[in-house]
Amino acid sequence: MIFRINTVSYTHLDVYKRQEHEFAYIITKEVEVFIDEEYFGKLDRHGKLWYNDRNVIATIDRNESALLAVHVNNKLAGNLMNENKKETRNPRAFQYLSDLDKVEEKVFLAMTVYEMIRSCLLYTSRCV
Repeated sequence: MIFRINTVSYTHLDVYKRQEHEFAYIITKEVEVFIDEEYFGKLDRHGKLWYNDRNVIATIDRNESALLAVHVNNKLAGNLMNENKKETRNPRAFQYLSDLDKVEEKVFLAMTVYEMIRSCLLYTSRCV
């Protein structure tokens, strides 16, 4: 279960808690990503999570297919269901496609949680 803890206007801060992890997103022109209070980088508008100015640690392919591929450390970590393309009423939100260490799993979850938030912000009628 994901819970929205706090939202502040203009510089937007969203904090989401899952069973064992907390994901925080500071949303301005870019999105700063924090996992369990540790800074993980900036997520740009193209779906790339930059650890610093030169290193991309994760990407999400924002295309029109039913499954959006999520890469972590240059490997296909899993897929996220494209909300616009779902074919069943209650599809699985995401699926893992490779073995991930604990850090890679946290990054994968941070990317997929944010993409679900982004989808809700773009199509607010779906957010409840």
